[in-house]
Amino acid sequence: MNRFDYVKVLLYAYPKLGELAEAVGSGAEVKACLSFRSKMDAAALIETIAEEIVTSKKLYLLKRDLDKIVASCGMRQRYLLEYKYFRRKRVLKEQFGEFTLSVCERSYFRMQAALLSEMLEKFEAAGWTRARFFGEFSSFQPFMRILGALHEGKERAIVFKRRKKELALCQNSGNSCGVGEERLPRKTNRAITIRAAAATQMMTICVPESPSFGSSISPPPAPSSTPPDDA
Repeated sequence: MNRFDYVKVLLYAYPKLGELAEAVGSGAEVKACLSFRSKMDAAALIETIAEEIVTSKKLYLLKRDLDKIVASCGMRQRYLLEYKYFRRKRVLKEQFGEFTLSVCERSYFRMQAALLSEMLEKFEAAGWTRARFFGEFSSFQPFMRILGALHEGKERAIVFKRRKKELALCQNSGNSCGVGEERLPRKTNRAITIRAAAATQMMTICVPESPSFGSSISPPPAPSSTPPDDA
């Protein structure tokens, strides 16, 4: 059991909560208006309509509470939430167009892990515990599909995939990722290219000409690196 799974579900769903609540409520109205066409038993249909109306109200209540939680976050927390979970390009552009994180990419992932713990505390303080989440939404398929993707290791499939990274990291910050390690450029592939070129250049400068021996020293191979998972 992952104690953070329901927090991720709600964060990923947050931008669409209003639309979900409206859709569920409208669906209940349509079922009621077209009840004469339904092949369901009358009692079962009434129960289904009532459940959808209740679910719609729960979603509106959830959105109200999450709006307050997000509003209580600081600028950095809201940027991290928007970038990883909400992914609303217009909000990133309008509200965080000039905002940058004075950290390296590796530190960014540590910050996201810390943020998840902070959001769990905020959710629980607002009354949205794991038990309450499953008690109220265990039969709500949109949430359960997100949860299933998380448990199957398919988190990337939950939201759209960016064509390129848009993470705004401050390139001139004095923070470092590790002892003796310079700050990497935002693009990992670009970092690899720069390091390989630097290694080649250093070998060219440092190796003296020695035609009498007819030997040459090959530059070391470029360090390999696997691009990090999508943020």
